[in-house]
Amino acid sequence: MSRFTVPNDKTAEVKRAFQERLHLVDRSPGFVRMVVISPIDKPNEIVLPTFWETENNFKTCIEVINSANRISGYPKGSNWFQRALS
Repeated sequence: MSRFTVPNDKTAEVKRAFQERLHLVDRSPGFVRMVVISPIDKPNEIVLPTFWETENNFKTCIEVINSANRISGYPKGSNWFQRALS
C-alpha cells in the first residue's frame, strides 16, 4: 500500500491521474485491483491499496516497473512506486 501527501492543492489532479491511469499494472499477473482513497481527516493524503493474488506477483511487477523506468500518466514527482516498497 502506498501512502503520501500531495502538496500545493493538487490532490484532485493526482487522484484523477491514478483513476484515469493507463492500467498497465492491471495486466500484471496476479493483480486484483487498486483503490484510490483519502482519510476523512487528511484530505490531502492519498492512500493506494493494491490487491494481489500473491506477494511474489506484487514484487515481480514492481521489479518490472523499476527496470523499465516507465510510468506514464502520473504527475511528475509523485514517485508512488518507490514508496510502495518502503
